[in-house]
Amino acid sequence: MNCCKNTPNTPNEANLAALKAENGVYALLGLAQRAGKLTAGTDAVIAARARGDAKLVLLAADLSENSLKRLSKACRQPAGKNIAVWRFGTKERLGQAAGRRPCGVWALGDSNFAEGLAAKLAALQKAGQAERIAPGK
Repeated sequence: MNCCKNTPNTPNEANLAALKAENGVYALLGLAQRAGKLTAGTDAVIAARARGDAKLVLLAADLSENSLKRLSKACRQPAGKNIAVWRFGTKERLGQAAGRRPCGVWALGDSNFAEGLAAKLAALQKAGQAERIAPGK
């Protein structure tokens, strides 16, 4: 029983779904890191993209605008080979989830991990916690 009459006993269903999706994003990052399918850092992600190894790029919400422009441009080339670019979380929290130092730029090199992460990020986008970035913006 709740001690305060004005506080609801059960959380909002939408809040629960967003919390579940957020925890899922962090869990998938940790799994991808252990599987060796996660690349971190601006230059490493751009190189992975050039090799065709990046299936999804995840950028921290606190990433600088210059880095954002540079990565968005790299992710749209060559034409017709655009990959999903998402903004979510902070450098600190994303690094912590992957068991690494804080970093604002991540790439998933496995299509199954990328699909799972994209589904969770889409749920977070509905809650206003994630943003899909059109390549080249």
